[in-house]
Amino acid sequence: MHHTTNEPIEAYGGIILSDNVLEHIAEKLRLNLMPMLNQHDPMRRIDSRCLRAEVVDLPDGFKAVKAEFEVDSEAWAAVEAEWKAVGVEGGCRSLFMNGSSV
Repeated sequence: MHHTTNEPIEAYGGIILSDNVLEHIAEKLRLNLMPMLNQHDPMRRIDSRCLRAEVVDLPDGFKAVKAEFEVDSEAWAAVEAEWKAVGVEGGCRSLFMNGSSV
């Protein structure tokens, strides 16, 4: 799954994450220092472990953090059920210390 990219984020004024920031995110994921949260809610932590995280080149010229996680199957089924109930595919994004998500 692509965790985050350096494509411009229009919701935040078109900010573009640097390659260094993407590498930092990948490192934090590999070290399991970024918890997986349901709906960015710290009270809804998802039991997970990062198996692999790396920065990859995308076909459109941008870069992305691609990560693979081991996740508790019951917890993940509950997350997918929430997505299905509201008609979205779902996904994951990074949440930075100041509360901004990308």
